[in-house]
Amino acid sequence: SDSGLMMEDVMPACEQAEFDGSHQDCFVPLSNGRVIVRMSGLSEDEWGDPVETVDLTFRRDDGLVQSFADRLGSSFLHPGGSDIDGDGDDEMLLPQATGNVNTTWRVWVQGERGFTEAGEVNGIEVAPQGEGLVAVPARSSAAEWETAYYRVEDGRLQGVFSVATDLSAGSCSVTDWGGLENIGLTVDQAAARYCETQ
Repeated sequence: SDSGLMMEDVMPACEQAEFDGSHQDCFVPLSNGRVIVRMSGLSEDEWGDPVETVDLTFRRDDGLVQSFADRLGSSFLHPGGSDIDGDGDDEMLLPQATGNVNTTWRVWVQGERGFTEAGEVNGIEVAPQGEGLVAVPARSSAAEWETAYYRVEDGRLQGVFSVATDLSAGSCSVTDWGGLENIGLTVDQAAARYCETQ
């Protein structure tokens, strides 16, 4: 409706929206449109933390309109959009929970017909790594972290491998999740490319 579109025009961008214990209606600008995020309900998870139901509307520049629903968990972070796999289309990242350092994100990937839910990841950030890889570093202490690497295949996040780093011990190890061969690397080649011990 026209009044709904007028309301969208005065909504803040999600990255500028206020958080006062709950999220507010906002929009996520994308390279090819925007996603309107509207809070539609409030409940609690099994630990008593707030869970907000959200209605999302994707308005792509070419005229496609897609509506879908999800939830936002106990996180002060806002929904965001970023091209995490380097394909030129922004994905949606919806915060599910934030701990001391890491956040669990539900990832929605964009395809020809709009967004599909791709899975959840947990870490400090979700970022493109190049060659179609998505890097998700997660800290367990100031000197220890693990970076999980994913690819988007058939609209889903598929784990490829992880790299565990312990700077206090000067160690780094690669764990193959069954995907290294698909990207043309051995465990040793992945360690040489992705390990940091300094």
